[in-house]
Amino acid sequence: MIQGFEIIKCPICGSEKHDLHLKTFDRFAEECKDEFEIVKCSECNFIFLNPRPGIDVLGNYYDVDGYDPFISEDKEQSLRDKFYMALRNYNLSVKHRKIKKYKSKPGKILDIGCATGEFLENYQKYFWQCTGVEVDDGARTIAKNKNIKVFSSVHGIPETEKFDIITMWHVLEHVHDLNETVEKIRTLLKDDGILVIAVPNIEAYDAKIYKQEWVALDTPRHLYHYSIETIQKLFRKYNIKLINKHTLLLDNLYNNLLSKQLAKTGFISFGWTLLGSLLKTYLVSNKNSSSLVYYFTKELNNE
Repeated sequence: MIQGFEIIKCPICGSEKHDLHLKTFDRFAEECKDEFEIVKCSECNFIFLNPRPGIDVLGNYYDVDGYDPFISEDKEQSLRDKFYMALRNYNLSVKHRKIKKYKSKPGKILDIGCATGEFLENYQKYFWQCTGVEVDDGARTIAKNKNIKVFSSVHGIPETEKFDIITMWHVLEHVHDLNETVEKIRTLLKDDGILVIAVPNIEAYDAKIYKQEWVALDTPRHLYHYSIETIQKLFRKYNIKLINKHTLLLDNLYNNLLSKQLAKTGFISFGWTLLGSLLKTYLVSNKNSSSLVYYFTKELNNE
């Protein structure tokens, strides 16, 4: 076992029984000989990294050049960075438009894993009171310079704070203390609030094609790999119910493109995989989507 790694029980059901799903590598250190095991729980089918980095070594795997969430308009960018920023900026308007269907009047919004704050900065334009959570010191500083209140941990937010919207954009797969974080989120969400979570979809068409070279595995930074079924199981434990879900087109494009680069496939093969992914997602079922956005609310009748 890699030094600093730990073996865990299933975070959803607590079972110690699991089967190997696949072995893969760190996409930022392909020359490294370390292999990481992703397992599938024998009881509830949850897929997760096991062994996983302990909290003391986890940060080492984020200290890499080109890690996308920390790319900011305030820094010099490569061509790849500019491509990512263009996609992210377009996605900001799409996300706002989708969420507006549930919460249109300005209120209080919390973005957990706000990185450099672009999502919340967009909400400031619409007079929302914006709060963020970001563990990375550098990204947190950039966000604070945009006049956003940012905490280093969700557990540092007073429980007296209540939010109309809580968002996690590709963050839930990273959270080390998963159950404690979901429990905290429930206390911070207003009774009529909306919880919006985007995560990669382990049942995606492109995940099955690219396998260990699917970029959204992102070991060892991604600790968990959700399906529609297992993410609902997690939140049901805390009386939080799913009310809707949808895909984001650009997430599909981006994941497929980066997976192609990891797999070093030709453009013809990439084109067929991308076409298959889009057709399966939009004509068959969004359970084939490379990533999904989920909308949750509290279940109050169980309290």
